[in-house]
Amino acid sequence: YIKGLSDLNMKESSFIADFYLWFRSGENFNDFDIDFENLISHSEYNMIDQSKEGNTYFRVYHIKSEFKFELDFHEYPFDRHRLFIQFRHARKAKAEIMYTYDELGPPLSLQQLIPENEIKLRSPALNTIKAVSGVDWNAY
Repeated sequence: YIKGLSDLNMKESSFIADFYLWFRSGENFNDFDIDFENLISHSEYNMIDQSKEGNTYFRVYHIKSEFKFELDFHEYPFDRHRLFIQFRHARKAKAEIMYTYDELGPPLSLQQLIPENEIKLRSPALNTIKAVSGVDWNAY
């Protein structure tokens, strides 16, 4: 869930993203090995919930960080730029892990932080999933 994007800097090819990221797994997944590939710096990276429901483990993070992006001006002045947040697991091979859009929605602890109307506005159409290399969110 993306709370906001700010400080878009075309000269430095950077932006700040404020978002929640959660992991739902059937095993006690070591998410401390997550590597944000286009990260410049973290200003906040806090686990706000950790729970287990049945055989499912949850971890919820609030992240506010600066990321870099590539600029493409081939269609100037009508160009559009995609802002990606790219991550992968540093130790697990691509065949061992897959990131995907969570169709069940955010964990209950996160739902309590997000206004109900904003949860409904966030849909798979607003998120692009690259299951092989991780999750990329697009913002236009």
